[in-house]
Amino acid sequence: MTLDQLETYFKSNNDIPKEIDRGFYKIMDSKKFIGSHISTLRNNPGNKVYFPYYNRLLDLYMFLENKK
Repeated sequence: MTLDQLETYFKSNNDIPKEIDRGFYKIMDSKKFIGSHISTLRNNPGNKVYFPYYNRLLDLYMFLENKK
């Protein structure tokens, strides 16, 4: 899944809870979390140091999709 696809998904999904507890990390403000991660990835294209940001977004996407 590309960053563009993730961004489209998060922008079009209005059912994302503000707080999300994933066990190994807790998101206190999901809009800030998503926005900051996408912004960081956009500002550092191809930089492998920021790959964990993508992984966390993908994990959140999969978590939300599996809750449906």
